[in-house]
Amino acid sequence: NTAVAAVSILQADAFRSEHSSRRHLERQLDALCQQVQRRMTQAAAQQQEHEALRARQEATVRELDEAQGHVRLLQSELREVSARLSDLGRQESLLRQALTDKERQVAVLTAEVERLQGRPVHLPSGVVAPGAIGGMLTGQDVISASLITFTSVAELVAINTKLQVGLPMVFCLCCNVRVFSSMSGLCKC
Repeated sequence: NTAVAAVSILQADAFRSEHSSRRHLERQLDALCQQVQRRMTQAAAQQQEHEALRARQEATVRELDEAQGHVRLLQSELREVSARLSDLGRQESLLRQALTDKERQVAVLTAEVERLQGRPVHLPSGVVAPGAIGGMLTGQDVISASLITFTSVAELVAINTKLQVGLPMVFCLCCNVRVFSSMSGLCKC
């Protein structure tokens, strides 16, 4: 009996020891499972945050691409506007020169009319009246009063034709040859 009791006590002690060890292992396993679940929750939150950051980065990259496209468009428009401004500057310069030439021509023509009508001639500074030097036109008078530019003979012929169309036709009384009023209606017959 004592042997059975001793075996029974040994088995009870072993059972208690195994039960205690199992409970300890279960507690450790539960703690480990809880820790894994917390880490999984944290990992899921980090994954969501990472995805949100990636989505924001992609949106920012798209915005940057759009902004760079807009900058390229604005730079292109700026180049076009600069070219147009440059053209307008050149046109303004040409118009100012043409205006100066026209003013000089008007002053010369007005002075010539005044001179022909016997009135005293008053010209702006820098403008010489035609015939002011010995009653003869100087080269400058002719150039200033009749400035015509051309790049080819064909263009000169076209300009000459346009100028002749604007003048009234006059025929010489002697030989009936067409002459222009700017030639005082005289031919060389």
